[in-house]
Amino acid sequence: MSSFPPNFSWRRQLYGSNLVDWISLLSRIEGLELSHDRDTFYWNLTPNGKFSVKSFYTALKFSTTPNVNRDMWKMKAPLKIKLFYGIYERE
Repeated sequence: MSSFPPNFSWRRQLYGSNLVDWISLLSRIEGLELSHDRDTFYWNLTPNGKFSVKSFYTALKFSTTPNVNRDMWKMKAPLKIKLFYGIYERE
């Protein structure tokens, strides 16, 4: 990670959405600098940076991102099928 682009090699060529995702990732990490400092966690939905269920609920409630899970739970299928469907849809 000390050079840009990072020195990676792939066993296979990247095509289609995999190539697009790789280019997107490279653009996101281009300006990052790694350090040996201790990591800190900050929840950007609250002023104090600490997680709260209320802030998460509010973010979900007013989100413009479509909630695919809502349709998943309305399906008339066994729970294990619903969970598999949810995992499959995210890939």
